[in-house]
Amino acid sequence: MAPGNTTSKPAPRIKSARAGSLNPVSFLGEAQKILLGRQESFRKELQRIQKEWSPDSIHDVRVACRRFRSTLRVFAPMLDPAFSLPIDKALKRFMKKFNTLRDCDVHIELLDSIRKPSLRRTQNSISNLRSIFHGDKEALDGELKAFIDTSGEFAEFPFHKDVEVGRRRHDGALQADPVPIFLESAFNGLTVPTKMLVPELEEVKRRQSEVNWLKPSESDESLHSLRVQIKRLRYGFEIFQTSLGARETGPLLARLKKIQDLLGWIHDCDTLNLRLRTLLLSRLKESYRATRRDIRGRLGPSHPSPKPKTKTFDGSFQQAIFYVFRRVSRQRGSYFSEARRIFIHLERMQWHETLFEWLVSGKCPPIWKKLAEA
Repeated sequence: MAPGNTTSKPAPRIKSARAGSLNPVSFLGEAQKILLGRQESFRKELQRIQKEWSPDSIHDVRVACRRFRSTLRVFAPMLDPAFSLPIDKALKRFMKKFNTLRDCDVHIELLDSIRKPSLRRTQNSISNLRSIFHGDKEALDGELKAFIDTSGEFAEFPFHKDVEVGRRRHDGALQADPVPIFLESAFNGLTVPTKMLVPELEEVKRRQSEVNWLKPSESDESLHSLRVQIKRLRYGFEIFQTSLGARETGPLLARLKKIQDLLGWIHDCDTLNLRLRTLLLSRLKESYRATRRDIRGRLGPSHPSPKPKTKTFDGSFQQAIFYVFRRVSRQRGSYFSEARRIFIHLERMQWHETLFEWLVSGKCPPIWKKLAEA
């Protein structure tokens, strides 16, 4: 199931004719503009979500946060850790706060997209499932709104919600936003894309090798890890798209985006099925404990009871969970097959090797030129 909102603003990019022609002086100015642009985009989304609390605004603030953090990661070799590490930790804490709510929104969308079963009892039980998820969402909404507006953790965040006021320390004094500090000595003669994107590409290759493509059911964690790294690589190439060649990088970015979407939808299916298993086990344990209490009450000498006081386990609820589980698993299988097909095609292109050559030499390999001209 695709997310409800996948639109985002074009990424700012390093402007240069060719990767190898980048120099520290021009690069530092461009890089600082990009980081400050990411900061401002995130700041605007924080202001927006305070006024408009919706799945779209939640999605957009998470995207802005993720892009800002990915940009920090790309520029990490050139940044003073005293500047970048505290901000990265704060952005990571922020993302974690919203992950569960985002999953809940997607789970509700997936439930709504499933074809209605023929049995009325199963239909009613699926409606009960939706009510459970909506209840979870309502609780999370309240918790996160309080976090955004009043939480002490948010006060420690590097960028205050009020741009004009700035950030206040615990003692109440105004504190200016940190300014990116670049280390010119970090270049060491290497081209910028080589220094920044090659490690991301190597990490993609490592994580891809950990995926068991022959056993889809055993690949949930490795696929999620690969998706995260694919996203980082894509954001990095977007930053340097102009310097590497906007036309040449187009086919690569399109494939990375497609893979990212497919692996994201697989992750959505996995988290929903995990939630369904947790709900079913919880109901079974609750029914088991209630039955034991009822048996003790009926057989005990001091409180005899001719009839059960507790309701037996609702079999239709179990049937509804199995119904949803089967259909979600079927969707997951189709996404997995499509992702595997794309990776097989990329391996035939020797994509790791050709991208490495591209980043080191600054010249687009013939295979990617051919795709761009197609």
